[in-house]
Amino acid sequence: SDMNNKTLLRALSFVDEKFIEEAAEGTAAESKEAARADEASAGVSEKRTVVKPDTGRRKKMIRIGSAAAAVLALALGLTHLAPAFNMKSATAPGTPMAAPPETALQAANDAINEMKAEEAPAPSPAEIPSPAEGEPEKPDTNAQGPVYTSMTEYPQEPKYPEEPSEAAYREGFDWEKYNKERNEQIEAWRKYSDDKAKLTAGAAEGLEAYTEKTMKVFLRSEKGENVLYSPVNVYMALSMLAETTDGNSRQQILDVLGLPDIESLREKAAKISLASYADDGLTTSLPGASIWLDDELSYKTDVLDRLAEHYFAFSCVGDLQSAEVQGIFKNWLSEQTKGLLDDHIGELSFSEQLRAIIASTLYYKAAWAENFNEGATREDLFHAEDGDEKAMFMNRTDYMPLYQGEGFRALSVGLAGGDSMRLVLPDEGVGIDEVVASDALYDYLTKLPGEEGAKSARVHLSLPRFDADSSRDLIAGLQELGVSEVFTDSADFSPLSDQPLAVDEISHAVRVKTDEDGIEAAAYTVIMVKATAAMPVDLPVDFIVDRPFLFEIVNAEGLPLFTGVVKHAE
Repeated sequence: SDMNNKTLLRALSFVDEKFIEEAAEGTAAESKEAARADEASAGVSEKRTVVKPDTGRRKKMIRIGSAAAAVLALALGLTHLAPAFNMKSATAPGTPMAAPPETALQAANDAINEMKAEEAPAPSPAEIPSPAEGEPEKPDTNAQGPVYTSMTEYPQEPKYPEEPSEAAYREGFDWEKYNKERNEQIEAWRKYSDDKAKLTAGAAEGLEAYTEKTMKVFLRSEKGENVLYSPVNVYMALSMLAETTDGNSRQQILDVLGLPDIESLREKAAKISLASYADDGLTTSLPGASIWLDDELSYKTDVLDRLAEHYFAFSCVGDLQSAEVQGIFKNWLSEQTKGLLDDHIGELSFSEQLRAIIASTLYYKAAWAENFNEGATREDLFHAEDGDEKAMFMNRTDYMPLYQGEGFRALSVGLAGGDSMRLVLPDEGVGIDEVVASDALYDYLTKLPGEEGAKSARVHLSLPRFDADSSRDLIAGLQELGVSEVFTDSADFSPLSDQPLAVDEISHAVRVKTDEDGIEAAAYTVIMVKATAAMPVDLPVDFIVDRPFLFEIVNAEGLPLFTGVVKHAE
């Protein structure tokens, strides 16, 4: 179970190879053929299927990718565990969804099922050859709607046992059976947690400089409004952007992330994705990643494989200017963030020059280690910068880690599962913006819990219930941090496409809610990539021979065998 990074990456390759083949075929008979193909392949395999259309229908293609949760479950399963896992593949539909789906990417699956119900059965799929490695894939001029996608349901991790309900106590309870099952559940949960910890050891190491410099830029508030930021979410989005770029464009991103080369980034990003996933009954933390390509873009397939292998991103190709594809993308964002950011998602815009979208999401939910008593919640005044306002304050007295910094105090409030929420309170007469800009704050924030120098103290905590959200474009901040070329005509997107591209917009939205029970939060980062020059379109050239003309018949050696002027076509 003591797997190093190289072993982990080989495991991830195995995951893609094995399950991509099985999911792409869809039947037991075809799975046998897939298994033979699997034995002959190496690395991350890729399956593309063309469904021959009925008369008047356009062909659709399917690509199978990866997702973080699935890979985590299988990687852990290679040690001692075998969580449930189900991967589905389907041609994404050309119809928008009415409501967010219940499972990741289920929107596309539901719509394709509706489409199939209205159509005659499609002919059997036929294999087509894949382009050579690194060769741009030509867009299908007959394609309509999303032409390929992958769907993954999150695995079921071993759950920490729940306490018996009050009703169970009243009605009598089999304590012997409960204690036996509870011990078995705790043992499975601990084993899973231990194996995961070995796989993700060191995930946070080396992020200190990135965290400090980005927080100082992205947490600045010029108008007195709430401003929120998810360092991990933005890190993963920038990582995928680095993978799709090269040259100085890539190097500027690597410099902000604090890594020397793309190989180091791939290893770090994989660890961060695995470390940020949890669904064990105590904590829910679900990362998501995807890339969406316009069907007018000539793209390179090997970069999509790398995004799947190292960043666990699925890929989808379609008409990014169509309401159908935009609806599916927005529904994916909504489902990944559990509806918390729907207002911001509804404000996303799609330019006519949009050719690619890189998206990263993160959803989080956890209970307090010790809940606040709702009966102790009281209304009081919150002293905002522009005046006092009423708020409901939750109250609790307990022993907690308290830190005294330069110009502020900080308290670490425990969450179920071992996570924590750090609260930083400026000293009297010191503004929060001043604290955010100070180096002293990051001496505290960039330390691991338990290593930041806090001391246990009996504290009466009075914390307002809050529901805060914000959204902003990150381009100006990234330019300040040294990332500039990707926004210009000099941007190098050659790993993705040989066509001229540049980043047009980077939208980052975050929402965090607290109450007496715990915390719920979500974030997304959406990178819009546009065409920087007119896209080449192979329009037919008119050549209508409807007047006198000359002809010449020439043989292979160039001999003019026949020539003439035709003035009458009869």
